[in-house]
Amino acid sequence: MQPLDVTRRAGLIFLSYRFSQGAIGTQNRLLLLLEERWAPTLFAREDLPAVRREVRRRVGSYFLNDRLHPAIALPWTNGKAGPASKTEAVVTNELAALFRRFEHREELVPASPDPVALAGSIVFMDDGYLRRSQGRNSNSIELRIIRESRASDPWHSVFVAHALLDRPTGSREYDLLFGLLGSEEVLEALPTVDRRILSRVIDRYNERQDLRPAHRVRLMGTLEALV
Repeated sequence: MQPLDVTRRAGLIFLSYRFSQGAIGTQNRLLLLLEERWAPTLFAREDLPAVRREVRRRVGSYFLNDRLHPAIALPWTNGKAGPASKTEAVVTNELAALFRRFEHREELVPASPDPVALAGSIVFMDDGYLRRSQGRNSNSIELRIIRESRASDPWHSVFVAHALLDRPTGSREYDLLFGLLGSEEVLEALPTVDRRILSRVIDRYNERQDLRPAHRVRLMGTLEALV
């Protein structure tokens, strides 16, 4: 397996923010599985400062752009939400925390590169958004998110789109990762509670999306297998 260059490593870390949907535990699992299966040099010390700079550039350009990233995370202190803010300091602090976790691996516990746990984690995040009255256009104190503008697809499901319908992620490594998560082996190993949640996500996705007939048939087959 060829080592990844700085741009590829930074791109994989950047995309982990999109596919984790704001959940630190999910992001940890994503990156651990990528590292174990397809990107063993992801957090290698060689060129790591350059990787950090490139991730910082990408995350800052995306996160601080209200059109590209309309959601704002609410800071949470002593059980209460603080004022929402999107600043350079927020980006800097978030990235410092991410790279610190992967430098001090004990901070990642209990996250592991288990694909079944990762699948359940992504499905749980999808469900948190899709159960709301306006989908991803809803504010959510539970998810600690408010929105400044409307999402382009309020009923998007990361798991359904990429793991079940094989929609490209923009990355070979993530395509392989989601291919694994949507495999029969992983779906059959999901705990009962995660299977129920995934069934609910698929139902809501089917109701709200304008899908091709072949995709509906495919999702109905997955639903039947989950029962």
